[in-house]
Amino acid sequence: MLKTVKQACRFNPIIRDYRMSQGIENLAQLINDEGDGREFFSRNFVTHGMEQLFREGLLRLSGKSDQAVFELTQAMGGGKTHMMIALGLLARHPHLRSEVLPPDLAARVDFGTARIAAFNGRNNPDNYIWGEIASQLGAEDAIKPYWANGPKAVDQRKWKEIIGSEPTLILLEWITPATRPTSSSPPPATTTSSPMSTWRG
Repeated sequence: MLKTVKQACRFNPIIRDYRMSQGIENLAQLINDEGDGREFFSRNFVTHGMEQLFREGLLRLSGKSDQAVFELTQAMGGGKTHMMIALGLLARHPHLRSEVLPPDLAARVDFGTARIAAFNGRNNPDNYIWGEIASQLGAEDAIKPYWANGPKAVDQRKWKEIIGSEPTLILLEWITPATRPTSSSPPPATTTSSPMSTWRG
């Protein structure tokens, strides 16, 4: 006799963890480098959509793809934050790639550790979006003239100088019209979308 779903399945104990019940994982976990990513992937299933994102994003960071910007536009609760964290962990931790990625893709991803900057549109830092992103990339002094005396657009030449030739992943979450950057700032987004920019100079 076939078992019912209730009989055949068990809840993962982690769902009773208050921290997980908050609904989303904080992108700051990537910046703070909490753990090596193994725990995250041990409790998550890699879907076809995630695998597509991993393929395009990681090949771009390896210098093997021309697509540099990815915009995730799922409905609320559709997993945008989850996918960005997963990609960020793979970009940051090379040892995860052979464990998580299909063998053919893992063999083509040949960069080491990528730099990561993450910004949540719910925040409103004094140095604005562009100042926060540049600061996370280690260019706090270089970006300061563009916010210290009021907001000033950052041109393409300056962004190239700040990012340089290192593999770099920029994650933007909850970018609304109120927090949307100017035309010469990091990649624009529509309301409640989550764009990502991967750079390989």
